[in-house]
Amino acid sequence: MKSSPVNFEIVFVDDGSSDGSVGILRDLQEQSADVVIVEHAVNRGQSKATLTGVRAARHEIVVTLDDDLLYRPQDIPRLLGPLINSSHLTLVMGIAASMKRPLWRALAGICCNIISNQFLSKPLPLRLTTFCAFHRKLCANLDPDADRDIALITELVQASDSIVAIPVRLDWSTQNGSRYTFAALMRLFMSRTSCYRLSRVLLWLACSTFLMIASAALFVMRGALAYSLIGLTSAITSLILGLLAIKVQRSTHIPDSRRANWLA
Repeated sequence: MKSSPVNFEIVFVDDGSSDGSVGILRDLQEQSADVVIVEHAVNRGQSKATLTGVRAARHEIVVTLDDDLLYRPQDIPRLLGPLINSSHLTLVMGIAASMKRPLWRALAGICCNIISNQFLSKPLPLRLTTFCAFHRKLCANLDPDADRDIALITELVQASDSIVAIPVRLDWSTQNGSRYTFAALMRLFMSRTSCYRLSRVLLWLACSTFLMIASAALFVMRGALAYSLIGLTSAITSLILGLLAIKVQRSTHIPDSRRANWLA
Protein backbone atom coordinates (compact mmCIF):
# COMPACT_ATOMS: atom_id res chain seq x y z
CA MET A 1 0.00 0.00 0.00
CA LYS A 2 2.97 2.35 0.43
CA SER A 3 3.35 2.39 -3.36
CA SER A 4 -0.30 3.42 -3.71
CA PRO A 5 -1.29 7.11 -3.89
CA VAL A 6 -4.05 6.67 -1.30
CA ASN A 7 -3.74 7.29 2.43
CA PHE A 8 -4.21 4.14 4.48
CA GLU A 9 -4.04 2.57 7.91
CA ILE A 10 -4.07 -1.03 9.14
CA VAL A 11 -6.57 -1.81 11.89
CA PHE A 12 -5.74 -4.97 13.83
CA VAL A 13 -8.49 -6.45 16.00
CA ASP A 14 -7.25 -8.80 18.70
CA ASP A 15 -10.30 -10.95 19.42
CA GLY A 16 -9.49 -12.07 22.94
CA SER A 17 -6.34 -13.98 21.99
CA SER A 18 -4.06 -15.56 24.58
CA ASP A 19 -0.95 -16.22 22.48
CA GLY A 20 0.88 -12.91 22.90
CA SER A 21 -0.51 -11.34 19.71
CA VAL A 22 -1.22 -8.03 21.44
CA GLY A 23 2.45 -7.59 22.37
CA ILE A 24 3.52 -8.13 18.76
CA LEU A 25 0.89 -5.67 17.54
CA ARG A 26 2.06 -3.02 19.99
CA ASP A 27 5.60 -3.42 18.70
CA LEU A 28 4.28 -2.86 15.18
CA GLN A 29 2.36 0.20 16.34
CA GLU A 30 5.53 1.74 17.75
CA GLN A 31 7.19 1.36 14.35
CA SER A 32 4.36 2.83 12.27
CA ALA A 33 1.73 5.52 12.76
CA ASP A 34 -0.47 3.66 10.28
CA VAL A 35 -1.17 0.80 12.72
CA VAL A 36 -4.31 0.89 14.88
CA ILE A 37 -5.01 -1.76 17.55
CA VAL A 38 -8.41 -2.67 18.96
CA GLU A 39 -8.73 -5.29 21.69
CA HIS A 40 -11.63 -7.53 22.71
CA ALA A 41 -11.43 -8.78 26.29
CA VAL A 42 -13.10 -12.04 25.19
CA ASN A 43 -13.47 -13.79 21.86
CA ARG A 44 -16.58 -12.46 20.09
CA GLY A 45 -16.28 -14.15 16.72
CA GLN A 46 -15.04 -13.13 13.31
CA SER A 47 -18.00 -10.99 12.20
CA LYS A 48 -18.13 -8.87 15.35
CA ALA A 49 -14.35 -8.52 15.42
CA THR A 50 -14.36 -7.36 11.81
CA LEU A 51 -17.20 -4.94 12.49
CA THR A 52 -15.28 -3.55 15.47
CA GLY A 53 -12.37 -2.88 13.12
CA VAL A 54 -14.65 -1.14 10.64
CA ARG A 55 -16.00 1.10 13.41
CA ALA A 56 -12.44 1.94 14.53
CA ALA A 57 -11.27 2.87 11.03
CA ARG A 58 -10.65 6.55 10.39
CA HIS A 59 -11.09 6.44 6.61
CA GLU A 60 -14.35 6.17 4.69
CA ILE A 61 -13.41 3.07 2.65
CA VAL A 62 -12.39 -0.17 4.34
CA VAL A 63 -11.02 -3.50 3.15
CA THR A 64 -11.58 -6.62 5.26
CA LEU A 65 -8.80 -9.20 5.31
CA ASP A 66 -8.41 -12.39 7.37
CA ASP A 67 -5.32 -12.98 9.47
CA ASP A 68 -4.34 -16.16 7.59
CA LEU A 69 -3.37 -14.08 4.51
CA LEU A 70 -4.95 -16.61 2.15
CA TYR A 71 -6.07 -13.53 0.25
CA ARG A 72 -3.04 -11.44 -0.67
CA PRO A 73 -2.71 -7.84 0.54
CA GLN A 74 -1.10 -7.08 -2.85
CA ASP A 75 -4.59 -7.35 -4.41
CA ILE A 76 -6.11 -4.61 -2.22
CA PRO A 77 -5.59 -1.84 -4.84
CA ARG A 78 -7.54 -3.94 -7.35
CA LEU A 79 -10.53 -4.03 -5.01
CA LEU A 80 -10.41 -0.28 -4.45
CA GLY A 81 -10.62 0.55 -8.16
CA PRO A 82 -14.37 -0.13 -8.66
CA LEU A 83 -15.24 2.04 -5.65
CA ILE A 84 -13.81 5.25 -7.13
CA ASN A 85 -16.85 6.17 -9.22
CA SER A 86 -19.50 4.04 -7.52
CA SER A 87 -22.16 4.74 -4.92
CA HIS A 88 -21.52 4.23 -1.21
CA LEU A 89 -23.72 1.12 -1.38
CA THR A 90 -21.38 -0.81 -3.68
CA LEU A 91 -19.75 -3.98 -2.34
CA VAL A 92 -16.57 -5.29 -3.99
CA MET A 93 -15.55 -8.91 -3.42
CA GLY A 94 -12.27 -10.60 -4.26
CA ILE A 95 -13.27 -13.97 -5.74
CA ALA A 96 -10.69 -16.71 -6.25
CA ALA A 97 -10.64 -18.25 -9.71
CA SER A 98 -9.79 -21.68 -8.27
CA MET A 99 -9.98 -23.25 -4.83
CA LYS A 100 -7.95 -26.05 -3.24
CA ARG A 101 -10.39 -26.89 -0.50
CA PRO A 102 -11.86 -30.31 0.25
CA LEU A 103 -14.79 -31.11 -2.03
CA TRP A 104 -17.19 -31.53 0.90
CA ARG A 105 -16.46 -28.03 2.16
CA ALA A 106 -16.93 -26.43 -1.26
CA LEU A 107 -20.24 -28.24 -1.80
CA ALA A 108 -21.42 -27.61 1.77
CA GLY A 109 -20.69 -23.88 1.44
CA ILE A 110 -22.54 -23.61 -1.87
CA CYS A 111 -25.52 -25.62 -0.54
CA CYS A 112 -25.63 -23.43 2.59
CA ASN A 113 -25.81 -20.31 0.41
CA ILE A 114 -28.45 -21.84 -1.89
CA ILE A 115 -30.67 -22.70 1.08
CA SER A 116 -30.12 -19.29 2.67
CA ASN A 117 -31.12 -17.60 -0.58
CA GLN A 118 -34.61 -19.09 -0.28
CA PHE A 119 -35.23 -16.86 2.76
CA LEU A 120 -33.29 -13.69 1.82
CA SER A 121 -34.59 -10.67 -0.05
CA LYS A 122 -31.35 -10.46 -2.01
CA PRO A 123 -29.56 -13.68 -2.98
CA LEU A 124 -26.01 -14.27 -1.85
CA PRO A 125 -23.28 -15.05 -4.39
CA LEU A 126 -22.76 -18.79 -4.20
CA ARG A 127 -19.06 -18.23 -3.64
CA LEU A 128 -18.82 -15.77 -0.78
CA THR A 129 -15.57 -14.29 0.45
CA THR A 130 -14.48 -12.17 3.41
CA PHE A 131 -12.01 -10.25 1.20
CA CYS A 132 -14.19 -7.20 0.58
CA ALA A 133 -13.94 -3.45 -0.02
CA PHE A 134 -16.78 -1.05 0.75
CA HIS A 135 -17.76 2.29 2.23
CA ARG A 136 -18.27 2.28 5.99
CA LYS A 137 -21.83 3.58 5.50
CA LEU A 138 -22.76 0.18 4.09
CA CYS A 139 -22.82 -1.25 7.62
CA ALA A 140 -23.74 1.93 9.51
CA ASN A 141 -26.74 0.28 11.19
CA LEU A 142 -24.79 -2.72 12.56
CA ASP A 143 -23.65 -2.71 16.18
CA PRO A 144 -20.66 -4.90 17.15
CA ASP A 145 -21.88 -4.78 20.76
CA ALA A 146 -25.28 -6.26 19.90
CA ASP A 147 -26.34 -9.40 21.76
CA ARG A 148 -27.45 -11.15 18.58
CA ASP A 149 -25.17 -12.99 16.18
CA ILE A 150 -24.05 -11.03 13.15
CA ALA A 151 -23.41 -12.56 9.73
CA LEU A 152 -21.45 -9.58 8.45
CA ILE A 153 -21.00 -10.55 4.79
CA THR A 154 -24.67 -11.50 4.52
CA GLU A 155 -25.63 -8.14 6.03
CA LEU A 156 -23.38 -6.31 3.59
CA VAL A 157 -24.89 -8.10 0.61
CA GLN A 158 -28.41 -7.27 1.76
CA ALA A 159 -27.53 -3.59 2.27
CA SER A 160 -25.67 -3.15 -1.03
CA ASP A 161 -27.20 -1.99 -4.29
CA SER A 162 -24.56 -3.67 -6.45
CA ILE A 163 -21.85 -6.31 -6.02
CA VAL A 164 -18.63 -6.26 -8.05
CA ALA A 165 -16.56 -9.46 -8.23
CA ILE A 166 -12.80 -9.10 -8.79
CA PRO A 167 -10.80 -12.24 -9.67
CA VAL A 168 -7.86 -12.72 -7.31
CA ARG A 169 -5.17 -15.31 -6.66
CA LEU A 170 -4.85 -17.11 -3.35
CA ASP A 171 -1.65 -17.78 -1.42
CA TRP A 172 -2.03 -21.41 -0.36
CA SER A 173 1.44 -21.47 1.20
CA THR A 174 -0.03 -19.72 4.27
CA GLN A 175 -2.47 -22.55 4.97
CA ASN A 176 -1.80 -25.26 7.57
CA GLY A 177 -5.13 -27.04 7.19
CA SER A 178 -8.69 -25.85 7.57
CA ARG A 179 -10.47 -25.70 10.93
CA TYR A 180 -13.83 -25.20 9.23
CA THR A 181 -16.38 -27.86 10.13
CA PHE A 182 -19.94 -28.75 9.22
CA ALA A 183 -21.00 -27.42 12.63
CA ALA A 184 -19.41 -24.06 11.73
CA LEU A 185 -21.47 -23.98 8.53
CA MET A 186 -24.63 -24.64 10.52
CA ARG A 187 -23.79 -21.81 12.91
CA LEU A 188 -23.24 -19.53 9.93
CA PHE A 189 -26.64 -20.51 8.48
CA MET A 190 -28.40 -19.82 11.77
CA SER A 191 -26.55 -16.52 12.29
CA ARG A 192 -28.18 -15.29 9.08
CA THR A 193 -31.68 -15.53 10.57
CA SER A 194 -31.62 -11.81 11.39
CA CYS A 195 -31.63 -11.23 7.61
CA TYR A 196 -34.25 -13.86 6.74
CA ARG A 197 -37.79 -12.84 5.82
CA LEU A 198 -40.43 -14.52 7.96
CA SER A 199 -42.90 -14.58 5.06
CA ARG A 200 -40.48 -16.66 2.98
CA VAL A 201 -39.81 -19.09 5.82
CA LEU A 202 -43.57 -19.53 6.35
CA LEU A 203 -44.10 -20.09 2.62
CA TRP A 204 -41.58 -22.93 2.56
CA LEU A 205 -43.04 -24.27 5.80
CA ALA A 206 -46.50 -24.38 4.19
CA CYS A 207 -45.12 -26.18 1.11
CA SER A 208 -43.27 -28.72 3.24
CA THR A 209 -46.32 -29.35 5.43
CA PHE A 210 -48.53 -29.83 2.38
CA LEU A 211 -46.04 -32.33 0.93
CA MET A 212 -45.96 -34.19 4.25
CA ILE A 213 -49.77 -34.47 4.37
CA ALA A 214 -50.02 -35.47 0.71
CA SER A 215 -47.34 -38.13 1.08
CA ALA A 216 -49.03 -39.56 4.16
CA ALA A 217 -52.36 -39.75 2.30
CA LEU A 218 -50.77 -41.47 -0.70
CA PHE A 219 -48.98 -43.93 1.59
CA VAL A 220 -52.27 -44.86 3.27
CA MET A 221 -54.00 -45.34 -0.10
CA ARG A 222 -51.21 -47.09 -2.01
CA GLY A 223 -48.81 -48.34 0.64
CA ALA A 224 -45.69 -47.47 -1.37
CA LEU A 225 -42.56 -47.14 0.75
CA ALA A 226 -41.41 -44.16 -1.31
CA TYR A 227 -44.34 -42.09 -0.04
CA SER A 228 -43.46 -42.83 3.58
CA LEU A 229 -39.87 -41.74 3.00
CA ILE A 230 -41.03 -38.53 1.34
CA GLY A 231 -43.44 -37.92 4.20
CA LEU A 232 -40.75 -38.50 6.83
CA THR A 233 -38.33 -36.18 5.05
CA SER A 234 -41.04 -33.53 4.75
CA ALA A 235 -41.91 -33.90 8.44
CA ILE A 236 -38.29 -33.33 9.48
CA THR A 237 -38.02 -30.39 7.10
CA SER A 238 -41.24 -28.89 8.48
CA LEU A 239 -39.91 -29.21 12.03
CA ILE A 240 -36.67 -27.44 11.12
CA LEU A 241 -38.55 -24.71 9.25
CA GLY A 242 -40.90 -24.28 12.19
CA LEU A 243 -37.99 -23.77 14.57
CA LEU A 244 -36.39 -21.41 12.05
CA ALA A 245 -39.62 -19.39 11.82
CA ILE A 246 -39.67 -18.97 15.61
CA LYS A 247 -36.04 -17.79 15.62
CA VAL A 248 -36.67 -15.33 12.77
CA GLN A 249 -39.79 -13.99 14.46
CA ARG A 250 -37.91 -13.39 17.69
CA SER A 251 -35.18 -11.46 15.93
CA THR A 252 -35.13 -7.79 16.85
CA HIS A 253 -32.97 -6.80 13.87
CA ILE A 254 -34.26 -3.94 11.71
CA PRO A 255 -35.30 -5.75 8.51
CA ASP A 256 -34.84 -2.95 6.00
CA SER A 257 -31.09 -2.46 6.29
CA ARG A 258 -30.89 -0.83 2.88
CA ARG A 259 -33.28 1.95 3.92
CA ALA A 260 -31.36 2.43 7.17
CA ASN A 261 -28.13 2.86 5.24
CA TRP A 262 -29.69 5.36 2.86
CA LEU A 263 -30.85 7.41 5.85
CA ALA A 264 -27.36 7.20 7.33
